[in-house]
Parts: sequence; structure tokens; C-alpha cells
Amino acid sequence: MNRMKTSNNYSISGGVQFSVDIRYQQHSSWQGSIQRLDTGEKIHFRSQRELLSLIESAVSRHLNEKGEEEILRQWQESKKGDEQGKENAI
Repeated sequence: MNRMKTSNNYSISGGVQFSVDIRYQQHSSWQGSIQRLDTGEKIHFRSQRELLSLIESAVSRHLNEKGEEEILRQWQESKKGDEQGKENAI
């Protein structure tokens, strides 16, 4: 386990602000805590994926409270023929 101490404040468009405290790097991932500066709520995360999920959740909740909708791009569903082409390319 690598000890890592980093703390940064981030602001995302729309007024949601975070303080991210990365404490450790273990199993090729980060562990630490994230705090919403607008509400004071603090949650510990166990991976970068969980950190991103917490940020996405907070931003979505904030936009819902304001009555706004954020449109995000998504991956297109692959077609059966596309999957075979990808397998052959590998």
C-alpha cells in the first residue's frame, strides 16, 4: 500500500464544489474521501470508479433540484455485425 496525501478543491459548472482527499493508492486505485462544499456531506471512496460515481451522483442531484436536465453522450449499442468485426481485428 502506498501512502499518498493529496487534497484539492474542484468546482464543476453549476455550483457543485468538492474537496477531494486522496489518502492511499492500493491495487492500482485511489482511496480517500470527497466532501461536497455546498452541503458539507463527506463520503469515503474505495476506488476511482466510486469517486467518479459519487461526483456524477452529486451533480445529477444538484441539477434535479434546480429543475435542469443534463444531456450526456452515451455509447451506442453495438450491432451484432460490429462485434464480429471487432473480434477479427484483434
